[in-house]
Amino acid sequence: MFKKGQEWNKPLTKEMEEFEGETGKNAVFKGSITGSFEYWLYMKEQRKLGLVRTRRTKTQISKITHPKKREVELKVVQFTPDQLLKLTNKHVNKLIIIRDNGKISNVPYKQIKRLIDKMKTTQSNNMKEVYKEDVIKIFDSCKVPYNKKYITTEKVIL
Repeated sequence: MFKKGQEWNKPLTKEMEEFEGETGKNAVFKGSITGSFEYWLYMKEQRKLGLVRTRRTKTQISKITHPKKREVELKVVQFTPDQLLKLTNKHVNKLIIIRDNGKISNVPYKQIKRLIDKMKTTQSNNMKEVYKEDVIKIFDSCKVPYNKKYITTEKVIL
């Protein structure tokens, strides 16, 4: 049949035209059959026999590699874990809630302590930022005063 390096001075066959249309490569180069054409024929035969999985089309690949760009606002918290711990200890009375039935709830205080411990132990900077944002949310819900200049927002295009 067709072998790499075989001389070809005849017009292109239907298979060759199909190969060139599908891949954008030449089936015949300088009068001889190319290796990529021979491999393409081999894979086509294997797919027919069901030995090889069918390939994805180019449209599926383009959807995966080219997602739509969007603008996202990122919150950057510039507090260190030690600064957050000092703030927490300074405003403990605001983080401990007295319920209507007289019971004391220190859930926000415990949550902040747990998040600060996670910040100190984790190696990932991204996770540290997430934990810092969670601590700031708890501060906001309990009305703990802190310096707002340490929190900035940046617009990023993803």
